[in-house]
Amino acid sequence: MEFYLRTKYGDAAFRCKNSCTVYSDNAGIRWWFKYRDEPAFELPQRIITKYHNGDISIRDVMNYWAEHRE
Repeated sequence: MEFYLRTKYGDAAFRCKNSCTVYSDNAGIRWWFKYRDEPAFELPQRIITKYHNGDISIRDVMNYWAEHRE
């Protein structure tokens, strides 16, 4: 069984292990989630706001991606 701690270190470890990241466009207006070789997925502003406020983790973002991608 693996445990995932909701800390900045835990988020960094999760990103590294799963090859995923959240990044902005050049203007910083749109935010994207990139998972391994999958196409980048545009995230809604409400998810980005929650992520930056620390209300959700990178794992939550990945779960959102998994549920809402094509």
